[in-house]
Formats: sequence, structure tokens, C-alpha cells
Amino acid sequence: MIGTAFFAVGLAAIRYSTYLWLRTINTVVLFYLMFAILAVVQYPKRIRAFWLGFAVFGWGYYYAAFGPWEGWPDPDISNTPFQMVSPDLLSNDLVGLVVRLVSNIPPRQSQGFLIQQSPEYQEHYICAGWIGHLLFTLIFAGIGGIISKQLMIKAEATSSNEAVDKA
Repeated sequence: MIGTAFFAVGLAAIRYSTYLWLRTINTVVLFYLMFAILAVVQYPKRIRAFWLGFAVFGWGYYYAAFGPWEGWPDPDISNTPFQMVSPDLLSNDLVGLVVRLVSNIPPRQSQGFLIQQSPEYQEHYICAGWIGHLLFTLIFAGIGGIISKQLMIKAEATSSNEAVDKA
């Protein structure tokens, strides 16, 4: 149920993206990433493993996508959103595909480059791209949490088997 709601809100944020949607989604993502750090410290071991993976993968993707790159997107500039995130991420292609599929304003192509159609379109496109990367941050964080928890379960099983063998 939560996954469906996350998916629906994410697609709506991309489809109707504005600078307000972008700031809202960024705030939610940062809240979850900061909560994950607190959860690693405060929760019991089994739950802590999930939140550790969530924090490592989430902050890792957030930094890789947004970390060393210039500035927060300004709707008045004529750059594409993908010039402001790491160009080396494969997820750029996937985010671009999702933006093109979900967006309510179709892009115009000229010589393989996206052309600005209007200031509203430019703001929409920039914000939709950033929102897409923010949503990927949460997706990768969740995957990291699952991997971390499975590794912890496997390590516990291995150590309990070794204890039984010694006895």
C-alpha cells in the first residue's frame, strides 16, 4: 500500500512538476535520509540493519547525483536538469525516459538537443528531472536497506550454525 502511494505521488510530482513540488519532494527525501541515521543509532539490531543500508545507499545516491555539481535548479535558467546532476549516472537515461513518458508537455527535438519551448516548460522539465532523481534516491535507499537486512540475516544464520557445530 505504501509502495503504491509512493509510486502514485512520484508520478504526479513528475507530471505536474513545479518548483514547489521539487522543494517538497526534496524535503521528504532529506527527512527520510536523516531519520535513517537516527534509526541506525536508536533501533534494535534487526531493524538497525535495514536503516543502515537505507542510509548508506540513499546518501550515496544523493551525493552521486547532486553532490559535487553546481547549484540548485533555478527555473529561470536555460539548462537541462541533467546538466546539474552527475552525467555519469545510468539513471539519467531512465529519469529522462520517465519524464518524457509521464510529462504533460512533449519536448521538441532539434539536432538531438532539447529546445526550450517556454519558461513554464523549462521550469517543468528541470523540476521533473530533479524530482525523478530524488525518487530514485528513495528507491536505491530501499534496495540498500533490503540488501543490508538480508546480509545481516545471513551473517546471523552463519554464526548460529558455527555455534551449533562447536557444541
